[in-house]
Amino acid sequence: NGWRLPNNIDIDLLKKFTKNSSNKLKATTQGSGTGSGTNVSGFSMLLSGYYDDEIGDTFKDIYVAAYLWTTRAQISKAYAINLLATDNDIYYEVFNKNQAFSIRCIKE
Repeated sequence: NGWRLPNNIDIDLLKKFTKNSSNKLKATTQGSGTGSGTNVSGFSMLLSGYYDDEIGDTFKDIYVAAYLWTTRAQISKAYAINLLATDNDIYYEVFNKNQAFSIRCIKE
């Protein structure tokens, strides 16, 4: 009790707070070049990739990207935040639900 996944309003606030800068969310050891983490937000996001059972039970994109599920969903798809190692944007995109992404809960 007291914890939940982020919704659309939370994502909009996060993007506004960081000025859509994923570098402000990434740990200082994550990313490279224009995508280097500064962690000024204290979020300390790690580029942990994801697990995909459709391509042979394997982990993908470790050190390349971070994906965080949100509450916005459709029948077989759902929305997630996507942070990439080599750029500074926060992406909010739809993905297949069979991919195992990380979550970051919000305390109410």
